[in-house]
Amino acid sequence: MVMTINQRLRQRLGSLRASPGGWLIAALSLVLIIQCARLVFVLITPATPVGAWQPRQPVDMPADAKADLFARVDPFYRSVAPTEAGSTTVTSLQLQLFGVRIDGGGGSAIIAGGDGIQKSIGVGEDIQPGVRLRSVHFDHVAIDNGGKIELLYLDQGQATASAPASADSPAGTPTTAIPAPQAGAPLSAAALRSGLALSPRTIGNRVTGISVAQQGDGTTFAAAGLRAGDVIRAVNGRPITSAADISAISAQLAPGARLSLDVERGAGTVPIAITIPNGNP
Repeated sequence: MVMTINQRLRQRLGSLRASPGGWLIAALSLVLIIQCARLVFVLITPATPVGAWQPRQPVDMPADAKADLFARVDPFYRSVAPTEAGSTTVTSLQLQLFGVRIDGGGGSAIIAGGDGIQKSIGVGEDIQPGVRLRSVHFDHVAIDNGGKIELLYLDQGQATASAPASADSPAGTPTTAIPAPQAGAPLSAAALRSGLALSPRTIGNRVTGISVAQQGDGTTFAAAGLRAGDVIRAVNGRPITSAADISAISAQLAPGARLSLDVERGAGTVPIAITIPNGNP
């Protein structure tokens, strides 16, 4: 006797009803079938997008964008912040910057005047009559000195107590320490002329700066904030371009003079301000 499919299903259901764990076995079998189907789907489905994968190609900058970038940024020479574009003058005022704070309100700075008293100045406030704090940056501030934008750096005016040993010195050769400058000791024009040795630095038959070396005991050299190996790149914002600039600098060393120097030191540039008080020939 041949059983139909309907009869077989009824017979199977009847046996499941008769068995106490029949429905549990049926449920577990269904779960097992579903999990097997999911496993097969995971194995046959590619993990990456369909097709040949290609890495993303780098996007090169246009030529004009490159030219504009390298015109604004020089990794070997401290550049001016964009907000002070056109101003490369380090202030010659007797001010010293001790700290900066940048926040959403514009920031503030701790600045001391000629009296040495430190004050917290906010952006837009007067540092002294006619001099206003314009903006604050990570290593310097910009000040408005009677309508002229000037820069004041954190390391401006800091002098070193001793000169580093020269790389050309033979091993075992003792080095002479430069005496530490006395706080508040004024510089004189005569001391600067006798204590500084100036010579042109040339690269490819072109004068690119003035090399500075100490003469005498080095007291004036250290008091001016200079170190062995320093090269003056600009004076009062004017770049050094010829050996005749040495005579021009010497002529400016006079009572009442204020010189703002851009000094190349190692791979960076340090701004130094030299002020010769009146009455110090």
